[in-house]
Amino acid sequence: MTAGVLDLGTIPKGASRTAIAVFRLSIALRMRLGRKLRDAGDLTIVEWRILVGISTMAEASQRDLVAFSKAEQAQVSRCLKDMEGKGLVLSRPNRDDRRARLYEFTAEGKKLFDRLLPQVSDHNQVIDAALNDEEISQFLDYCERLATAALGATVNESEEERPKWSGQPIKPNQST
Repeated sequence: MTAGVLDLGTIPKGASRTAIAVFRLSIALRMRLGRKLRDAGDLTIVEWRILVGISTMAEASQRDLVAFSKAEQAQVSRCLKDMEGKGLVLSRPNRDDRRARLYEFTAEGKKLFDRLLPQVSDHNQVIDAALNDEEISQFLDYCERLATAALGATVNESEEERPKWSGQPIKPNQST
């Protein structure tokens, strides 16, 4: 295999070529988007994922946003605090659970989200255009198999037996 963009020409003995390729691909995918979000809205990728999560839910608890963003609880907590400080989100007590808070956009947060969404969508279309529909389907199948292997499951396990991403189910916003 040639070095290429992912620099896979030399893989250390005992290392997983697949894991290294996926790790480096992940970095490549995040670099450009991260720069775009930072330059256009002083946001991190996790903060963007949180805004997307808030946009898809009628009420967004921190637990919902952790599950949606697939980020660590502590990181989401820090981001939410920073985003409140930036005036992008508001929090209010959850009537059903006094220990929890619910998050929503401020007018400024919604305005920023609406401004960035077309730019992020354009970025994502460029990524998706690199493969045709059949290749995307094949790639996603490979990703599912690799995630299953990484989580310690076997391909032959039933759906109920497979390890799952952490977090609670997302409550979709019924008004959209």
